[in-house]
Amino acid sequence: MQVAATLGDTQIWTDDDTRHCEAVVRAAAQTPLAPEMVGANSAVTDSNFAALASMVACKTTTKIARLCNPDAKAALVADVKDYVGRLDVALLGLKAQTGLMDMMVGVTSGMEGGDEVKGGNAVYHMEQDATMLYIKSYHDKVAAGLKALVRANLVSPGDFGAFMSMGVPETIDNMLKGAVPDHTVCV
Repeated sequence: MQVAATLGDTQIWTDDDTRHCEAVVRAAAQTPLAPEMVGANSAVTDSNFAALASMVACKTTTKIARLCNPDAKAALVADVKDYVGRLDVALLGLKAQTGLMDMMVGVTSGMEGGDEVKGGNAVYHMEQDATMLYIKSYHDKVAAGLKALVRANLVSPGDFGAFMSMGVPETIDNMLKGAVPDHTVCV
C-alpha cells in the first residue's frame, strides 16, 4: 500500500481498469467473424484465443505508466509470456495438421480415393488460411501494444528472456521487430 500512495492516478491499476479490459474482451467475444474468417478452425475460434489476446492487448495499452513499477511490469511480462506460449501451441497444432494433410495427399496420390484426399486437403488449406487471418487480427493488436511499450522504453525484448535476457522467444522477437525506444515514460 505504501507504493500506491506515492504513485499518480495514471500509474495505479484499478478495478475500473480491470472492468474496462473485461468489456474489451466481451466485445471481442461478441464480434462476428469477418466473411474471410468464417471457415476458420472452430478449435481456435471457439477457444478463448480472442479473449486472451484482447485482454493482453488491453493491458499493453491501458495506463502504461503503471509499468514503471517493477511489480506491474513483471505481471504484464508474465501475461505476455502466457499468451505467447498459448499462441505457439496453437500454431504448432495447425502446422502439424497441415503436415499430416499434405503427407496424406502424397501417400494417396495415384491411388483410388486419392483425388478425394487431395480435395479435402484443399478445403483444409482454406480453413487454415481463414484461421490464420483470425489469429492475426487479434495478434496484431497485441504486437502493436508491445511495440508502443518498447518505444516508450517500458519493456524490451530482454524482459521476455528466460535467463538474464537470453532465450527470447522467436514470437516475441518477431512481434517487437523494428521497435526501438524513442521516448521515456518513467522519470
